[in-house]
Amino acid sequence: MPKASYFAALAVIGVDVLFILTGTKAPIRFDNLSLTEQIVLANFRSLQPEDQNAVRRLTTTIAELSTAQGLSTGKNAFSART
Repeated sequence: MPKASYFAALAVIGVDVLFILTGTKAPIRFDNLSLTEQIVLANFRSLQPEDQNAVRRLTTTIAELSTAQGLSTGKNAFSART
């Protein structure tokens, strides 16, 4: 088993050490989010549960379309079109 210093070095370069050791993803720290992500998250948390569900459905659909578009063209679905 590697020493703690090895795992600390992995964490510095962005590896999820908790996932490596336990198979559970480490929670995202709020202070690691961009300002835009913080605003989106704060707005989401202020919504009523039924509105949160609608936002989840919407963003899931957009992400799926974006992924599908990116796979077929090598671009994000929302990339600028030229």
